Amino acid sequence: MAATFYVDGSLSLGKAARLANVSKQDFLDFLADHNIPLNYDVDELEEDLSIVKEILQNEGGF
Repeated sequence: MAATFYVDGSLSLGKAARLANVSKQDFLDFLADHNIPLNYDVDELEEDLSIVKEILQNEGGF
């Protein structure tokens, strides 16, 4: 049920994992095992890249 809600966008990855009562990693593994693609769009990628850049700048590595 949690995977269905994740696929249709009703739940985020974290909330779906909580509903399934498993860790995020275990939920990701389940999705991979069942060939279910991640709900990850360009906006999320850009946000993640921005966070990584900020971390690297704060650590003096960028």
